[in-house]
Amino acid sequence: MEKKTIGKLIAALRKANGMTQKELGEKLYVSDRTVSRWERDECTPELSLIPALAEIFGITADELLRGERNNPERDDPAPQETAARQRAKSEKQVRLMLDRNKRKFHNLTFVSVGITVLGLIAAIAVNSGLSRGLFAFCLAAAFCVASEICQLIFTVNARIGEDEEDEAYNQVIRRANAHTARTTVGITFGNLALLAFCLPLVTDIDGANFGMTFAPWVESGAAFALVALVVGWILYLLLAQKPLVKLGWLEKPSGYPVRLFAKCLLIGGCVFLLIVAGYNALESYLKSPKVVTVEFDNWQEFKSYVESAYDSWYQDIAAGNVMPPEPDEWMGAEILLPDTEIQDDQEEEEPFYPHRVKAEYRNRAGELIFSYYYNPDFYRSIEILETEDGQIESISVRVFTQRTDTQLAAVLPVALTALDVLITLAVYMIKLRKYKKAL
Repeated sequence: MEKKTIGKLIAALRKANGMTQKELGEKLYVSDRTVSRWERDECTPELSLIPALAEIFGITADELLRGERNNPERDDPAPQETAARQRAKSEKQVRLMLDRNKRKFHNLTFVSVGITVLGLIAAIAVNSGLSRGLFAFCLAAAFCVASEICQLIFTVNARIGEDEEDEAYNQVIRRANAHTARTTVGITFGNLALLAFCLPLVTDIDGANFGMTFAPWVESGAAFALVALVVGWILYLLLAQKPLVKLGWLEKPSGYPVRLFAKCLLIGGCVFLLIVAGYNALESYLKSPKVVTVEFDNWQEFKSYVESAYDSWYQDIAAGNVMPPEPDEWMGAEILLPDTEIQDDQEEEEPFYPHRVKAEYRNRAGELIFSYYYNPDFYRSIEILETEDGQIESISVRVFTQRTDTQLAAVLPVALTALDVLITLAVYMIKLRKYKKAL
C-alpha cells in the first residue's frame, strides 16, 4: 500500500487545481524549488504555511498534516469517474493559465515594440529638426537598449516552471516557454535592425555633425539594416541558439541543414568582404596619379608638348568626355619656372578657356626666349636650365599620368565573387550529401 504523505497530497491537490509549482509558490511567497522539495518529501512546509495551504486547496489543516482526505471513497461512490473529471478540469485550467500568461506576455511585448518605434520617431525628429545625426543615433540606441531590457524582464517573468513529476504538462510548458523566447529573439532582431538603420547617421562625418536628408538616409539605412539582419541571423544560429537550448529557453532545433547553410554563408560572406577590401585598396592605388619625367632639348618641342596637351584636354571638355579638374586635384603640385612671368590679365582676356595659363620665359638677362600656354594641373614641376650665355640647355617636365586602365581591375572582383559563390555552394552541397548519407 502506498504511503500517504504531505508531499504527495500537495502534488495531487496542486495538479487537481491546475496550478504549477511556480504559481503555488507565488501564492505562498516561496520558490518553485521549495514546492518541488515538498512534493518529493525532502522537507515539509513550515507550520505557519499549513493554514494557507489548506485554504488554497479547500481542505482542513488536519487532512493536510495526515496526507489524506477524510474518507474520500465514502464521499465519492465513483472515484475513477471523479478522477477523470478532475483530470479534465485540471487540463482545462492549465490551458486557461497558459493562454492567460500568453496574452499577458504579448501585451507587455507591445510595450517593448512601442519603445523601439519611439526610438525611430525620435531619431527622425532630431535628425530632421535639429540636424544632429550623432545625437539622433545615440537617442535611438538608448531607446533600443531600454526596449531590450524591458523585453528580457517580461520574458523572465513569463517563464513557467516545469513539473518534475508530470511530463505531459512539461511538454506544453516547454512549448509556451519556447514561444516567449522566440518572441524575445524577434524583438532583439528588430532593435538590431533599428540600430543598423540609424548607423549611416554616424558613419558619415557630415551626417554626424549636420544630419542627413531623408532619402539618402533611408537608402543607406535599409542596406545597413538588411546586412545586420543577415549577419545577426547567422550569428544567432551558430553562437546563440545552442546555449539557449541548453538553458531550456528554446526547444532543440532539428535543422542541421539550416546551421550548415548559415556557417557556409558566414564563411563565404567573410571572403567576399576580403575581396571588396582588396579591390578598394587596388583601385585606390591604380587611380593614384603616377609622375613621369619628360626631357626636351629645345623649347619648341616643349611648347608643342604642353600646348597640344591642353588643346586635346579642352576638346574633350567641349565634347563632354571629361570633367574639368578641380583646382586642388593634384595636391602638392609645384611649377618651377625660373624667370617665368604669368600674365595676370590672362583670365580676363580669355575667360572661355578653363585652367589655361599663359606664360613667358626670360633668361637671366631679361630677354624673352619664348611664350606658351598650358594647364598647370597636369604637371608636378617644370624646370628649365640655361647655359651661361642665356640659351636654353634642357627642359625637364614631371607630368601626372594614370598608372593603368582600371577597367581590367574592375573585372577581377566580379570573377573572384563568382568563384566564392560557386565554392560556397559546392561545399554546402557536399556537406549536406554526407549528412544525408550518414542518416
